[in-house]
Amino acid sequence: MVDKLYEIGAVKFGDFTWVSGTQAPYYVDLRIVPSFPDAFSELISALSNLVKSIPNYENCILAGVPTAGISFATAVARELSLPMIYVRKQEKDHGTQKMIEGVLEAGQEVIIIEDLVSKGGSILKTVETLRGSGATVSHAVATLDHGVGGKQNLEEKQIQLHTITTTIDLASQLNKSGKLPDSQLKTVKEFVNDRD
Repeated sequence: MVDKLYEIGAVKFGDFTWVSGTQAPYYVDLRIVPSFPDAFSELISALSNLVKSIPNYENCILAGVPTAGISFATAVARELSLPMIYVRKQEKDHGTQKMIEGVLEAGQEVIIIEDLVSKGGSILKTVETLRGSGATVSHAVATLDHGVGGKQNLEEKQIQLHTITTTIDLASQLNKSGKLPDSQLKTVKEFVNDRD
């Protein structure tokens, strides 16, 4: 899976500026994965396996985090025959003016689906809206944990994070397969460890 993400250009190494303004030695763009059906299928299978590892997942609703998490949640919901909803980034100013799209009843258990996690802010915002509507949220599933504090931030809000990989594991695997030089692996490890 990691090699495939690298091959399609979803994982890049160099000098990048994240949306937060952070200067980073790598960039992960999972929004492109649905453009590559084989990679997307493999990713959805791995995310589905993570969801199936959660107790009582069969009675849960999946919630995609805008925007990349929505396509992943849709595909996982289809794969596992589970209902799915999503939370808007902002309330609609027309129609029903709701924040949650789909059917959600108070007391239902929701599993969050996200593409990647850095500080966990997008997930926490989604959880706040869902809990405010009476849902129970205890688990989040994502492809990648950057390892820069998101897991801890989610744990503080009683949310267990389940991921396919972490940035350091991803970089280490690419290094072992000869796609990432030792010097870049060292830079990535230092970057992550300085922020953890």
